[in-house]
Amino acid sequence: MCLVACPGLDIDLEHRQCRIGGTLLDEGDELSLDGNTGAVHAGRLAPVTERPERALAAIASWRHVAAA
Repeated sequence: MCLVACPGLDIDLEHRQCRIGGTLLDEGDELSLDGNTGAVHAGRLAPVTERPERALAAIASWRHVAAA
């Protein structure tokens, strides 16, 4: 995993810890990244699976046009 442009990240190599915002994490602690917002969360968040209905409808309409 790589965090880019994270101004709130402070790494303490000697103690093998980092602080993100006000949260202290030890090496090996789990992180969750929100790919939409870029937010970093301590611990494991449940994944959210979304079905892109609008995009799927657009693709389905292509099939109807191609068949005509």
